[in-house]
Amino acid sequence: MAMNNSNFRELIESLKDLTPTQKRYLLSRTKMALDDESNMLNISDILTPEELEALLSPAPTTNTK
Repeated sequence: MAMNNSNFRELIESLKDLTPTQKRYLLSRTKMALDDESNMLNISDILTPEELEALLSPAPTTNTK
């Protein structure tokens, strides 16, 4: 479910009711989730070493003069 502006405003408003401990916990869990997500998106899981090398190498030039 995508978060629209109204949902986001409601979320921000609800954060005001949290205790400092709850806010720290929420921030900690959010950071852990983001770290896990970034670790899941590893380039080696998407491309083989050969495919990555081919993508990063310069394209062959053709001389049409």
